[in-house]
Amino acid sequence: MWLDVEKSRDLKDWLPWRYQAEQDEECEDADRMVAFDDVTPALFRMTDVRTKYRLIYEFLIFLGVPYDEKSSTTFLPQTRRKSYLVEYAEDVFTNINVKLFPSLTFIKEKFPVPSFFSEVNQPAQKQLYQIVNNVFDLVIPTFTEEFRTQLHLLRFGLEISRLRTKMNSTEYNPVTLKTEVKQLKNFAKQLLQRDENRNNLRLWCQYAKLEWELGNVDDSRNVFDRVLGSHDCSHLLEINVNGANLNSNIFDLIRMFSTYAALEAGVLGNEGVPKQPNKQKSVHVLCCMTGEDTLGSFSAETQAAGRSTAVLRVRQKIKSFVDYVLDIIVNDECREEPRCDISEATACYSLLQYLTVGPRAAFQVFDDVLGRLDKVKQQETSPDQEEEGLYTPFDWLVACRGALYTSYLQLVVHHLSTDPSAPLSLLRSVTHRALQVSGDSSWLLQLLVQLESSSYIAAGRLRKYFNQRLAEGTVSAVLAAYAILLEAGRKVIVENRLQMALDEQGVHSCTNTSGLDNRLRAVLERCVMSSPVSHCVLLWRIYLRFEFDIRGARRAKTLFYRALQQCGWAKSIYMDGVAMFPDSLQEIVDLMVEKELRVRFPLEELDLLLETEAESKKVLQELEDPT
Repeated sequence: MWLDVEKSRDLKDWLPWRYQAEQDEECEDADRMVAFDDVTPALFRMTDVRTKYRLIYEFLIFLGVPYDEKSSTTFLPQTRRKSYLVEYAEDVFTNINVKLFPSLTFIKEKFPVPSFFSEVNQPAQKQLYQIVNNVFDLVIPTFTEEFRTQLHLLRFGLEISRLRTKMNSTEYNPVTLKTEVKQLKNFAKQLLQRDENRNNLRLWCQYAKLEWELGNVDDSRNVFDRVLGSHDCSHLLEINVNGANLNSNIFDLIRMFSTYAALEAGVLGNEGVPKQPNKQKSVHVLCCMTGEDTLGSFSAETQAAGRSTAVLRVRQKIKSFVDYVLDIIVNDECREEPRCDISEATACYSLLQYLTVGPRAAFQVFDDVLGRLDKVKQQETSPDQEEEGLYTPFDWLVACRGALYTSYLQLVVHHLSTDPSAPLSLLRSVTHRALQVSGDSSWLLQLLVQLESSSYIAAGRLRKYFNQRLAEGTVSAVLAAYAILLEAGRKVIVENRLQMALDEQGVHSCTNTSGLDNRLRAVLERCVMSSPVSHCVLLWRIYLRFEFDIRGARRAKTLFYRALQQCGWAKSIYMDGVAMFPDSLQEIVDLMVEKELRVRFPLEELDLLLETEAESKKVLQELEDPT
């Protein structure tokens, strides 16, 4: 009873109380009243615009706004959540396919409650959504165009994520979903109708991609054709004696061409992509980058007749442009103003090679560009920058390399899906190289686990990889969670097979799963003992629930006290302890009070309610039995 009431009050009263003159309601909880004098000592001024944007960006991510790991943002370092902030499975396993990872269900079932702002907790989620929208409305007008675009993309991504969550929900309602899709499209159109966004190519590209994913391929093509047709692309890739005029608009145009061509070729995404990818149309889109032809003039006959000459010219121009931008980066000429996003131009060049020459030539393009970028010496970060977590000149270079590996992997995955005889060694090699750049990427780790779990030998290789990473001493919460996911996946597979044998044959198997339990326990112990993630709440919660299920309350209680020593601020661990050890309710509540954690349902109130309930039952019994 105490646990249920405490959870319900947490969900109801998580926001500070706000006085409203039109309401006579008084604040029942004095601790929810926050005066301006209480927060004044924590206020400070910031002058650097990038630092301001970084603060807002990190705050929005902290509130749960989704961000695309595969985007090529070149002026912000990769976002990594602090380990002590990772408390729920949803904080790590983002956009993961449960059908491919059945062990994820195993992990999520180990928690008595879902994420605080998950779909289950509708009231809290609606309040949070309103707060996030208020933040966007307040901060977007205060930034320059460059940062406004990023914030608009974040907001657009939030709306798309909410729609995808509802589409993947078990309570799928086609009628309601149709309304949600219409509302999302109206939101996008209203965003693009604003004066400052009418010529924003990145927003138009995102909108066209959304139409494609929703299955409106013709509408998406019309958007691409109309937007790209309104720009003069005849000088897009030209390099004269004075060099190329590099600016954000040029790279945005190249990004839009790259996205359009990749969608036509079937490289990007799976939902809404035509069953027969139009490779000729994809080549035509890439040829239009030189301005020699228009997007609307495509036809299969004319494309087959004059393709060879146009392809040769476009190939030479793209190659020259990529080499020129690469020389600028290598020669340290654009560090102060990082505008040289080479990833999209490289993706265009590689895709053109893939469609006209073959996969080997396409993959060689990425290898050459990444090989030159790998030779760029990393500039050491000053202690002040490292301590404050500020932007450094090489942050954009790391993000650019990550975007290149993302495009590389997308093309390799597409090639493997179209050519079953292609070896997996290339995908494995590129994935490991990408993880050296973005070792905390959830998407890359998902791809690695999915790739290596296909056979027993590969699974052993994957276990070796995680063992090496865990031994390095630079473990992240994401990496540790996927190492646990791997071992939990093996446990789930074996237990499911044993259950199937029992159902089919009606006999119990003599196979013992204690070895799997010991292996999973060893990985959990190794993770929580690693100093970078020793304060990760999620890992302790997984370990605690696992130990409770396997060894019982006695061994779990010892682990519970260890968890409190490392994560004494995390109320979720105390709540888990109450669920597992109900007899120790008084002791756990006293610990929460000692740590100054908010207890919304005091035990004195619980005793009073129980006494009232007992008296009510006694009166009812006397009324029913007058004798």
